[in-house]
Amino acid sequence: MSFPRLELHAIVYGRVQGVGFRAQAQVYAKKLKIQGIIRNCPNGAVEIYAQGEQSSLKAFLDLLKSTFSIDRIEVSYRPSTNSYVDFKIVY
Repeated sequence: MSFPRLELHAIVYGRVQGVGFRAQAQVYAKKLKIQGIIRNCPNGAVEIYAQGEQSSLKAFLDLLKSTFSIDRIEVSYRPSTNSYVDFKIVY
């Protein structure tokens, strides 16, 4: 049975720049078969667009929370509209 793909948009605040956050997020995303992009924001946060099954997206966020010093995450979900083929770090 195939579940509908969702798109997660998240802004992650805390100690998330200069600590390998984006690279580790990419490892987790590939492991969970999630596609999307991740980039640093000028205000010190990190922005994520990720597509996958809801359970994979939840596991992705849980892994990030358990690995890094995150103060808070603003999260929203919507049906997938874009089509990413990989999970890439955007510079």
